[in-house]
Amino acid sequence: MILPIHEQVRARVHAVLGELYGLSAADATVSIEYPPNRTLGDLGTPVAFELARRLRKAPRAIAQEIAGALGPQPGDRAANEIGRFVAHLATLRRMSTSVAGMLDRGAQPAVEAALVKDIGTAFEREIPEVFRHLIATEPSLGDGQGYAELLGMAMLRAPGFTIRGGTREILRGMIARGLGLR
Repeated sequence: MILPIHEQVRARVHAVLGELYGLSAADATVSIEYPPNRTLGDLGTPVAFELARRLRKAPRAIAQEIAGALGPQPGDRAANEIGRFVAHLATLRRMSTSVAGMLDRGAQPAVEAALVKDIGTAFEREIPEVFRHLIATEPSLGDGQGYAELLGMAMLRAPGFTIRGGTREILRGMIARGLGLR
């Protein structure tokens, strides 16, 4: 199955091959694979092996050049936070589609919807704060064109996220009643 991330990785590797070696997408096939061992990463490509003979370089040297041109890797803390965010987002999406399916079947998933809303609101509020710590930039209020301005606007508006769908206390009360705890 080709996921959008696979296509984005493939396009970025093609761009780097063009920058480094003057190769077009037709000159090099970039296949995206899952490494045999998770300690080697989440995705990989054998493109360095495929180009070694043509470029008359060792595959390891080609791989290091490509990796260097792709940019720095996130640190352990950033990788953990990004992974946690992706996992939470995937879970929220799954929960939301489950609630939508229940609605399509004519059910009234008030407790389930309140739970998804509560978890989603907490997630939404957490994003700007975590990224403020991961990317060393002070938030500012400007024209909204740069990261610092976007971060400033997100942090300024974050307290209002809980008000949009009802306060968290109301949502948690609905959940507690639905679970028979109140």
